[in-house]
Amino acid sequence: MNILDVQQAQLEYLAVLDRPAFPLWANVPGMMGGLYQAFEGLHSGLADLTLEGDGRDPLGRTIVVSLGEQGFFRVGYERVEAELPDYTEDELAAFPATLARGDRWLRTHWSAAVVQAHYLTLSIHGTLSEGSSADYLRSLSAIELGIGKSLGTGLIFHASLPTTGWDVHLTLDHSTVIEGGLFVQYVVTIGDDRIDHARTLDASFSFLNQGAESLGLEIGIGAVG
Repeated sequence: MNILDVQQAQLEYLAVLDRPAFPLWANVPGMMGGLYQAFEGLHSGLADLTLEGDGRDPLGRTIVVSLGEQGFFRVGYERVEAELPDYTEDELAAFPATLARGDRWLRTHWSAAVVQAHYLTLSIHGTLSEGSSADYLRSLSAIELGIGKSLGTGLIFHASLPTTGWDVHLTLDHSTVIEGGLFVQYVVTIGDDRIDHARTLDASFSFLNQGAESLGLEIGIGAVG
């Protein structure tokens, strides 16, 4: 089994709303006050709340809350996002509770809110215990461009999970930041309005481990480094 030693990792969450959140954005000070309270204990004060974008362009208008070790939380007209960069095991364990805080804020301040789809994206750069990314990718596919020496072909796998109804996408390619390293991107799409964030994250990582194992790869997706 080729073991991937994770050097850089980022976990992103996106909730796409089924309609623009006009009722929320009609009261921007109320939004900021609600977010301040929802994430109290994670941010360090009002300076960690930022209103970004041009008011003439609703799609680019967002409120960003800096959450210290829990990354960032963003609210737009059509989406809610969270980002957890280079996490430790403890920070990863706390992330579902952070997402739950955001979900409670959204549905408390806009009772008609409906999430059309949730997306979890895990992006990883790491080094392999056996060989380089070129060696590993060549072991998975013999397809070549037909010119020059093959450096290994990047692969994208797509699957629909019948037990959950989720769609998953797994990309394996050369890392652009670590020489000879492997880049892994894993995306889970969930077409439900409400989810249990802790169970969803656990199940998503479990499916990733199963898929990676079938490709002869073990990924350390807990702590980074």
